[in-house]
Amino acid sequence: MAGATSLWYFDHCRQLAASRQLRAGKPIKAMSFRLHLLLYVLLALELQAFTLPIHQAKSSSRFSSIGDLCGIQYDEPLFRPPAEWRSLILQVTLGCSWNKCTFCEMYQEKSFQARPIEDIIDELDRVKTIGGSKYVRDVFLADGDAMTLPTGALEKILDVINEKLPRVRRISSYCLPRNIRGKSVESLSRLRDKGLSLVYVGCESGDDTVLSAVQKGETFDTSLDALTKLKEAGMKRSVMILIGLGGKALSSQHALHSAALSV
Repeated sequence: MAGATSLWYFDHCRQLAASRQLRAGKPIKAMSFRLHLLLYVLLALELQAFTLPIHQAKSSSRFSSIGDLCGIQYDEPLFRPPAEWRSLILQVTLGCSWNKCTFCEMYQEKSFQARPIEDIIDELDRVKTIGGSKYVRDVFLADGDAMTLPTGALEKILDVINEKLPRVRRISSYCLPRNIRGKSVESLSRLRDKGLSLVYVGCESGDDTVLSAVQKGETFDTSLDALTKLKEAGMKRSVMILIGLGGKALSSQHALHSAALSV
């Protein structure tokens, strides 16, 4: 269900269970742990956005993305969600602004930095010059959390994308809950209006104990606040929850509190 509000599926299942209880003439009760966990697992399987490396072997004649085909030189390693396999990938940042999560090795080799807008314009000009602009429908903003950029910087990038690639229908990005903290619903709405309509939010868990153990730097409340803001701004959210992150000891609370992020 890439591109859809991630926790809709859980909400749908929860409402369906309640309606069945009503039709059966039974009072609506809290879901049993077994059902709650089952729905959580289905949610995670449906919406997990496991990142895929898209390295291109130097000796290979095959291109791994439209950006490679257009001659864009990427700062590797480079990652994107599976649903973005057809997208033009633009590295507007390098690395991850947090880069402390114990489970993640994606950007350990990189120091976080925002790329100059001039470099991004040059890459878009390259795509346009080679004739690739008419084939680009989707754009993914890399690296780990491009949404950490100030709203003004993101607006400039989106304006250039829309100017150079007039047939683009969707722009997306990875996002950490902390990236949204300093952004208002109004500023997020402006980004959505300029085409940034989908964000892949790395919540990983809704349980504070689990989040602390993996050094995520977030809490249930910060994640919920970010998801709520994005929803109010009209952005689609694909929420990443890591199955098994709590291990056996914290499995129940990891499942239940992650499911509670449904907004």
